[in-house]
Amino acid sequence: MTTLVLGVSHRSAPMSVLDAVALSGTDVDTLTDTVLGSEYVDGALILSTCNRLEIVADVSAFHGGLADIGAALVGVTGIEWAELAHHVYVRFDDKAVEHLLTVAAGLDSMAIGESQILGQLRHSYSAAQEEGRLTGELSRTIQESLRVGKRAHAETELDSVARSLLDTALVEAAGHIGPLATADVLVVGAGAMSGLSVASLARQGVGSVTVLNRTLDKAQRLADTVDGRARVLTPEVLAEEFARADLVISVTGARGTVIDQDTVTASLTHLDEGARPANTYVVDLALPFDVDPNVETHDHVRMIGLEGLSSIFADSAYTASSGVVQIISQVRAIIQEELAALSASRRARQIAPTVTALRRQARDTVDREFERLSRRLGDQVSEKVLDEVRQSLRRVATTLLHTPTVRVKELMGADNDSIDYAAALTTLFDLQRTPAPGAQAAAGASAAPAAGSATMGMSSAEMSATGFSSFAGDLDAVAAMAASPTMTAVASATTATPVMDTVPLAASWIPSGGSAEAEAPSAEEAPSAEEAASASHHIAADGQSQVADHTMDVVEPEHPTGRTVRLGTRRSRLARSQSTAIAQQLAAQTGWRIEIVEVVTEGDVNMTPLAAFGGTGVFVSAVRSALLTGSIDIAVHSLKDLPTAQAPGIHLAAVPPRVDPSDVLIGRDGMSLSQLPAGSVIGTGSPRRAAQLRAARPDIEVTGVRGNVDTRIRHVTEGRLDGVVLAAAGVRRLGRIDEVTDVLDGAVMLPAPGQGALAIECRDASADLSADDAALRDGLAGLHDEATALAVHSERAILNRAEAGCSAPIGALATLDGRSLAVTGVLADEQGKLLRVSRTTELPRHDAQTHAADVRLAAEQLGADVAVELLDGLGIDPRKSVGANAPQTHLGNAAPAADADPIPDTPGGDDSADTR
Repeated sequence: MTTLVLGVSHRSAPMSVLDAVALSGTDVDTLTDTVLGSEYVDGALILSTCNRLEIVADVSAFHGGLADIGAALVGVTGIEWAELAHHVYVRFDDKAVEHLLTVAAGLDSMAIGESQILGQLRHSYSAAQEEGRLTGELSRTIQESLRVGKRAHAETELDSVARSLLDTALVEAAGHIGPLATADVLVVGAGAMSGLSVASLARQGVGSVTVLNRTLDKAQRLADTVDGRARVLTPEVLAEEFARADLVISVTGARGTVIDQDTVTASLTHLDEGARPANTYVVDLALPFDVDPNVETHDHVRMIGLEGLSSIFADSAYTASSGVVQIISQVRAIIQEELAALSASRRARQIAPTVTALRRQARDTVDREFERLSRRLGDQVSEKVLDEVRQSLRRVATTLLHTPTVRVKELMGADNDSIDYAAALTTLFDLQRTPAPGAQAAAGASAAPAAGSATMGMSSAEMSATGFSSFAGDLDAVAAMAASPTMTAVASATTATPVMDTVPLAASWIPSGGSAEAEAPSAEEAPSAEEAASASHHIAADGQSQVADHTMDVVEPEHPTGRTVRLGTRRSRLARSQSTAIAQQLAAQTGWRIEIVEVVTEGDVNMTPLAAFGGTGVFVSAVRSALLTGSIDIAVHSLKDLPTAQAPGIHLAAVPPRVDPSDVLIGRDGMSLSQLPAGSVIGTGSPRRAAQLRAARPDIEVTGVRGNVDTRIRHVTEGRLDGVVLAAAGVRRLGRIDEVTDVLDGAVMLPAPGQGALAIECRDASADLSADDAALRDGLAGLHDEATALAVHSERAILNRAEAGCSAPIGALATLDGRSLAVTGVLADEQGKLLRVSRTTELPRHDAQTHAADVRLAAEQLGADVAVELLDGLGIDPRKSVGANAPQTHLGNAAPAADADPIPDTPGGDDSADTR
């Protein structure tokens, strides 16, 4: 269990945003249900007050949980994430618990020290508990927060801090209305803060107190504590009582003003004829505000609100005299003490699954040994003796494990995060590899279980329970994640069971490392595709399962060198999955520890059709910025997302072997493109696909659609579309190839240039931030496949020569057979007319006289020649085209916003450009 808090409060957002996120009871239920229906959220509580909305959740993975909760908030409030992101705060793990303790104690409230928040938190907790919306750990965390909040009020003078705020207001009031001993006071509202106000007024010895509230019983109970009067709050009663009051204190928590200029005007009608109104001082302790500042347009009225009080209260003369600083310091000390104890308790619980696994292993070992002994002894020993032997063996195992397991719990509870005892136990006792009882016999004594097999089936929640931890202070610090023994086991299995998917090109004479010094073997001497894949830890994606666990944040090498490299990726499930696969390859080949860092891009948060806001680079620029500033060390992109122009300071370090570059159709009722009836509606976010679909089937309708793979396929399964066209690579990497109803061959649909390939970037020598950057570039070369690089560079040369972006209606596919490179390109003009051109060339032999750059130049020249023929054939002048060859001409209206994910993916983003 890991606690995550996403919130908006008076400390992070203006009143306009707080008003926009103010939820009714029904909205709170809807938000809770949406959050709980998410993939990464196991339990949740919503704290909704007049000045805060917080979603407190038990999540199985930080990034996925954050994206799920953010998407739910966007969906319920209707506010775009791009706007909300400026005002939300995120707390995770220990920081989330500390925040909850601070909120419960009242230190995060506008009126510092107020106790009303305790009641609001308790109410939210009770409702969530009754509905079964909390996990055990989340319930325990909220209970502890409530306990610490009560302790803070009981053991310190915290209540006096809020009283001091009111006392400050009373000092200001006395300057306008005179002595309080003769003042008639009107209190509007009967909540906790009103109760505190009445108690302070009684201490000051005011003349009289009248309480107004919409519920008379509550008003009467509060008024009885000071022998005051109580009335039902209505506009008429309020005006009448305002006329006789010298001091008005309002704290209702209502949304919208309670007292305004009209209230004061109406009160004047209750004065005796010819009487002048007495001075009146209004104190507004509510948030949102109860009192319209325009009441001061009446000369006899003065007012002060929480903002003004806070400014006065912050003055050292007030705080020093009231001892507020000392009281707050005492409360913070309590919070830190409790936080340390709670963290220790949580860490001790985290070791529990590992200890349980260790005891289970010991028990299973004892049982196997007893069975062996029992068979050996046969009938020589009675059942009673055998039972005694069994019990003795178990007592020995229990005794041997008792002290270490008790001690490891104590050590886990100690404040030392630098040692992962769960990982140590897992490694020392080989817990991940221990077969279940009987499994070894079933498989045969010589059959060792697959490395990491127990781990690969674990849920994210189990990962968390076995030691996964991470930290986030706010939205700008969400990427520092720590390793876990589970992840170590998964990464350790990489060499034996690689997870990166490839569909290698034809056997090539070009060395996969692309070294300029290497001798160029003949085509006949080239290694087979299977041999090349095996040598670089690649296997082809079977399309039935995801290429890697997209929830992983750290990949540990089997043979660590001590170096940690941060790999940046977009936040979509596909981007995370393929980046994790690259991280596992890199860890296996170099011994580096790879941390996976998510970067939110424009393409992830802007659901406008890509063609409309310039598709080129929208999924790349933010990741490159993180690279250049040192937030990450390497970046993994879908290669077709990359702009064709080289970016300053950026080095394309590797192009791994390509996956299936084709496009596929997922159609309703299992139909292929040719089987779909006339008038069918096909969805795609690509002008390239739209133009080619219309050419192949002029009788169908093509419409725009955005969103992740799940969203797009759901359009088909729910009947909103008859089919969607996606990139085969993305579908394969997500393990959904079995849902494909038609593979669109090159005669029907040429893919986007670079489709199916990945690009790994790092800083070039001109942008080095450390001496390690040069070694980083060398290490990445082991992932490079020059045959793939030559093919995609030739394809992208068509884009470059046509001066078009990745959203333009251009398709291209290059294939390499020995030294023979064939390229086919397709281009649509603004009327949708298609032209297809194919060319072939013999690349120069790479030897001592011909450098690798010369070979690549020849490949790019072939692509440029195809582009020239396409442009000339269609009469297109790239310099006069509008919007990447006016791609909006080829793409219909986007699907309704309601059909698209508010935050496009879980955990986020348009599920890679490989699905566009």
